[in-house]
Amino acid sequence: MATHINDAGPGVIDKFIGQPNVIRQVKVALEASWSDGTRLPHMLFVGPPGLGKTELARVLAAEMGVGAKESLGQSLNRDGHLAGFLMAAEGKDVLFLDEAHELKKPTQTLLYRAMAERKLFLGGKIYGPDDLTINLPSFTLMAATTDEYALTNRCAIASR
Repeated sequence: MATHINDAGPGVIDKFIGQPNVIRQVKVALEASWSDGTRLPHMLFVGPPGLGKTELARVLAAEMGVGAKESLGQSLNRDGHLAGFLMAAEGKDVLFLDEAHELKKPTQTLLYRAMAERKLFLGGKIYGPDDLTINLPSFTLMAATTDEYALTNRCAIASR
């Protein structure tokens, strides 16, 4: 399930090598979060293996001084695993989801709603009146994928 992210990498954004356009964009988000005292926005990292998507999530969590947890998309497709992953977050934590394209479509929908409304909807109907809802703390989802077209449109749009 979820593991704590090891922060043995560069630790600060200024020491992150490569992807200068991406670094410029995330620095703007970091500076805005620092000045406003808010969490980072949700982010979707897209690209082939080896670009540093995981390391970038680790660096951003370290820069924000918040907790970070990591999981693989295929690990969250069983009942309750997504709930456990989301409920592990504390205020402003980074939740890093690698291989997000491996999430099943219903799980992607639940994740989208958790991101958009900061609520976890349980009960199986997703939009039904019998859904049990759990309020979630303010968190930042950073998802990485090598296949953005396997994501539902909602998840891809919400993460950008």
